[in-house]
Amino acid sequence: MSRKKQILFILFALLAPIISFSQNFYKLCGKVGCDDGDAKNIEIYLDQTDYRTIADSNGKYCIYNIPKGTYKLVTYAEMHQISVKDIAINNDTLINISLKPENYTELDKVTITQRRNNFFGISKLDSYQGTAIYEGKKTEVIHLDNISANTATNNARQVFSKITGLNIWESDAAGLQLGIGARGLSPNRTANFNVRQNGYDISADALGYPESYYTPPLDAIEKVEFVRGAASLQYGTQLGGMINFVFKEGPKDKKIQYEGKLSAGSYGFRSTYNALSGTVGKTNYYAAYQYKQGNSFRKNSEYYAHVAYLSLSHLLTTKIKATFNFTHENYLAHQPGGLTDAEFKKDYTLSKRTRNWFAVNWNLPALNIDYNLNKNTVINWRFFALIASRKSVGFLNNITQTDIGDDRTLISDNFYNAGSELRLLKHYKFLKGKSTFVLGGRAYKGMDIRKQGNGSNGTDANFVFNNPNNLEKFDYVLPSRNYSVFLENIFKFSPRFSITPGVRYEYINTQVQGYLRNILKVNDVVISDNKVYSNKSNTRNVFLYGVGMAYQISGDIETYINYTKNFRAATFSDILVSNPSIVVDPNLQNEKGFNADWGIRGFVKEFLHFDASIYYLYYNNRMGETFNTQGQRYRTNIGSSGTEGVEVMAELDMLRLFKKASKASVSCFVNTSFNNARYLKGTTQEFNIKYKNKKVELVPNITLRTGLTYKLSKFTSTLQYSYISSQFSDALNTPFSAYAIVGEIPAYYVMDFSVKYQIKKYSIGLNVNNLTNNKYFTRRAESYPGPGILPSDPLQVFINLGIKL
Repeated sequence: MSRKKQILFILFALLAPIISFSQNFYKLCGKVGCDDGDAKNIEIYLDQTDYRTIADSNGKYCIYNIPKGTYKLVTYAEMHQISVKDIAINNDTLINISLKPENYTELDKVTITQRRNNFFGISKLDSYQGTAIYEGKKTEVIHLDNISANTATNNARQVFSKITGLNIWESDAAGLQLGIGARGLSPNRTANFNVRQNGYDISADALGYPESYYTPPLDAIEKVEFVRGAASLQYGTQLGGMINFVFKEGPKDKKIQYEGKLSAGSYGFRSTYNALSGTVGKTNYYAAYQYKQGNSFRKNSEYYAHVAYLSLSHLLTTKIKATFNFTHENYLAHQPGGLTDAEFKKDYTLSKRTRNWFAVNWNLPALNIDYNLNKNTVINWRFFALIASRKSVGFLNNITQTDIGDDRTLISDNFYNAGSELRLLKHYKFLKGKSTFVLGGRAYKGMDIRKQGNGSNGTDANFVFNNPNNLEKFDYVLPSRNYSVFLENIFKFSPRFSITPGVRYEYINTQVQGYLRNILKVNDVVISDNKVYSNKSNTRNVFLYGVGMAYQISGDIETYINYTKNFRAATFSDILVSNPSIVVDPNLQNEKGFNADWGIRGFVKEFLHFDASIYYLYYNNRMGETFNTQGQRYRTNIGSSGTEGVEVMAELDMLRLFKKASKASVSCFVNTSFNNARYLKGTTQEFNIKYKNKKVELVPNITLRTGLTYKLSKFTSTLQYSYISSQFSDALNTPFSAYAIVGEIPAYYVMDFSVKYQIKKYSIGLNVNNLTNNKYFTRRAESYPGPGILPSDPLQVFINLGIKL
């Protein structure tokens, strides 16, 4: 997009909403009383709006600047029953509310209805939440309890079926690793998103090596939050956005609760999940453990994984809460390697690698402190660390080469990271209404100890170097440091219209210390043996900015628009690769760009939820692959690219469309995106000849996911269909290669079926993945876990048994 077009887009965005300041607005006031006189931090809000407040110490409250209309008035306090009242606002209104303790028993019939944002299993984030601002941004939240998916295997295409525009790699056994890309960004280990759990980083190194080898167990997750490219202002420099996995908490009304799940399925899959949780005094706890093992449909593909999680949350005072989390995961996976196109067509169950293994050990301690200074001010201070490793050993040469049993290539990374984030969220008066700002800072230090050399010539999972003090490839220490500050502010010009500008400053320093060893052999005779030592440092000062707007068309429908600058630092981890399949440009440049969204979202009464948007992602200095003058695969900055598209997600409850309430529900969702991603310009004549107007790799023109869900009381059944159009795996749009590391990824479709029935404290479920047994693939690997095509899973059946006591 040219500079002129950027300016026109921003001007159009600023002028887009039609704002009416002449409408009359009213106030709602009253007093909340409690039967036991012991309710604190009473929250009062109008459901599906941003109108909310906290009652004072005497129970008095006021909400200002409410437009005329009908609303649901919700009142909530811990350890008390939720109060929901239908109210009409057409002048200043006084409503008093009485709350009852949770153990209160009422003989009259009580009907409890779900909030709309959870009914469909997907919602958006509130305008502000905790110490974060989401006003005017494209956000999505998946509520795991209200979707039908195979969570035992972390099946991403089912769990994230209602998130628009995702390109998902499906080549990993039982969801050990998550591969998600969006809007023209590679799915490779979700590296183009800032990936978090409970608000803190979980990737290998947020700056130096932002890849996610650990995926939280979805059986323990309450919800998954998505914020698109505008997340860069609050969560750091990335073009994709932020993904946050939020773990479950213990019940507040029980001292102990047990939750268990047993799963079994095709190809020897076995899984057990156990959790103990509850509240004792002022301490809430949640402890969970998952173990799974199995095989893929190919030989040499067995695996096992252990995940343990502990959360302790303690109320230090009525205003201060401290939460400690610790997560441990370790897994081992045998890897069958890749295939050529001809081999995939002939027998996609084939395995040509018997000696490739991969192991991960991940440890994540974190401490979170929340301080509610007063009803208008919240402070959050979080500390987090990572002590982890990933190791791979195997024969990683081109798939056309036969493994003759020589010493294997062993690659080892050990990560030692620590960080802290401090945030302040403040509400204040602005134009007779309430506006909000968040101010934050971050300090982060990372360390990656990266080694590559010869390993054993055996077939077992041996991750010991043959010559640990004199490695055959390289031995590096890669420190990184990051300091940043940011500010975002919601300016409420009226109860319906807001503008949210934001800025962020980043100091980024990455370093490399160590050596690369070059050994030249002729007929197995060493001709030369040289070590090239490096001791370099690269410092960047980055300034990002953005602005978002939101206009509440009605109580349930809003339009939003935003523009945000993005940045991704080229690090020494990108450069320091010893891979027989590829050569890396030692002068890789930083990647820059911006994201822009314009959309409309909301609910139509109780029967329709929708979110439709158009977007544009500009990506400068994009890294990609080509060939150098020696005919070798070459990774370098290709040039700039632009991805534009339309994303639509809508879900209709067909029974609620015709009647207001029903025990049954028949809902249909459609999630589709249309993408056009092209290379735009470069700095060389070679770019104009080879790349200009070529399709950006790993961007299907069409993604479509749709499904039909039937619910009746405790019974749920879902049929889901996914279609992804063809895409290329390299910037040259190579249709075919003998080594299969580049080429077309053909269009494919997949159907899944699931059914679940709840019987009091017990549940039983059935998942059928790839119902029509399609043969397809989503990924061509360059090296790990073995170059070539990685076939996706065929028809699989899983049975789940659950209990909650």
